[in-house]
Amino acid sequence: MPTEMPMTDVMKMVLEAEEQSSHLLEDAEAEAAKIGDEARRQAHELVQKLQHETAEQAHAIVETARSEAHEERKRQLDEATHEIESTVGLDDAALQSLTEALLRCVSGTA
Repeated sequence: MPTEMPMTDVMKMVLEAEEQSSHLLEDAEAEAAKIGDEARRQAHELVQKLQHETAEQAHAIVETARSEAHEERKRQLDEATHEIESTVGLDDAALQSLTEALLRCVSGTA
């Protein structure tokens, strides 16, 4: 036959259990907040890293395009100069003057 506990002991055990569960809940909420803060910090660092990498890639693409455009412009200028030289018989001074004029036109300083 089980022995019965006095009502005050039962009430005391219930209150202790409630207090213990309250502390466990507070601890769990504090840990969840720390985990959330750390996740936000890591996400922020990752976004910054990806933005930096993307900016570097964009810069490299722009520089490559700029270099390719410069090379294409030079190639077209050389081609035009060769075509003019082969089509028109010019002396060296006239050829130099024409080449300089072409350079000014291509570079936009004319």
